[in-house]
Amino acid sequence: MPTWTQQYIDFKVKNMPYILMPNATKIFVQEAGYSEPEVSFLRVINDLTLPNNNVASKSIAARTLGSLGVMAVDAISNLEDIIVANNDMSVTYSCLSALEKISSKHKEACNGNTLQERIDKLKKFKETVVEPTKKKKVQIDIVQAEHGDLDNGVNVSRKCNFCEKETIAQPEIQRLTEKLCHPNKFYCSFCLRNNLNTKDNKHILMLTFRAIFGYFYYEFYQQPKTVPAMYLSEIQDYIDSHRDVGMHNPLFNYDPESYVWFIDFRRVGTSKKKISIEDVKQTVVNILASFNLASTVPGITMNKLYQKYQEAIDDFYTKRYRPEGKALLCPTLKNCGNIAWGGITTPAWQANQQYQHQTPQTQQSPKMTLEDIKGFLPHIIDPSKYWQKTAQL
Repeated sequence: MPTWTQQYIDFKVKNMPYILMPNATKIFVQEAGYSEPEVSFLRVINDLTLPNNNVASKSIAARTLGSLGVMAVDAISNLEDIIVANNDMSVTYSCLSALEKISSKHKEACNGNTLQERIDKLKKFKETVVEPTKKKKVQIDIVQAEHGDLDNGVNVSRKCNFCEKETIAQPEIQRLTEKLCHPNKFYCSFCLRNNLNTKDNKHILMLTFRAIFGYFYYEFYQQPKTVPAMYLSEIQDYIDSHRDVGMHNPLFNYDPESYVWFIDFRRVGTSKKKISIEDVKQTVVNILASFNLASTVPGITMNKLYQKYQEAIDDFYTKRYRPEGKALLCPTLKNCGNIAWGGITTPAWQANQQYQHQTPQTQQSPKMTLEDIKGFLPHIIDPSKYWQKTAQL
């Protein structure tokens, strides 16, 4: 049977389509996101520019153009038009990232426009499009609940007894959940909807990849660089991509509010109507492959990261065991090769030796902690924060 490393390589190759260029050449790309083995350059441009296309299609097209690098020079005007015309921040930053990758490898391709000039254009876009639609503060009269601190109209955070997600106990939600929960226990809406509040929840393995998101955020975005190595929209793209890959396995249930996956091991086994343990592991391999860690995190040793998931999955399958106080399986990139950890880093495209001599060292900053990356949650990457980094430039 092939090793996990070989499975990863096979998955990467199988999901690495090539782009058919107008001059009939074919170029393999690693970050396309297309399921077809061959996609024409015109198709990519249409996916980016046609007004009826959804956000996901536009983001995939922008990432593909960025992967093509200087070969996508003819698409620069299209990318800039989308930046000015669209009203979705994730698409805007996907296009900006693509422009940066194209211009970094061929400065003349941008007709003299610098990255800073494009950022200035984006700021104008923000002033004319984003600011007028900014949400207004409104005063809401909260209906008071009958018990606890909610009597004072104060939002109270409650931790789920199973998944440990913290949620705001709004009065009406509090009333309904108390009817469904055992006395002195609280379960979030997700766990209640999926019957995870019963004793059978001992068969449910919870795992998450949010430590990888946290690493992307703190190492590639939060560090004080002139230009982030990874924009918030790119991190969101990876989050969305990993969700789409994981949902291909019907046994994987996902809570987007906590980035946690739930796997019911009562349906894992060797009998006819069960999914094999190897299928569970393969889905984890596929999800890890969607992060392109070999290219985004220079120096990483993928086998060490795979092993953390593999050992925990095998233990849970045979023993229904998770260490005390660690119900959630949340491996980090710590000790997974010679990778940067809260220190000097470079963008992934600059890690190539061809560009190493152009890469200035970034400023040393305080080390991020394991708690930082494990605690990465959606509110940290809220679209309203997409402009905070560029506003400092």
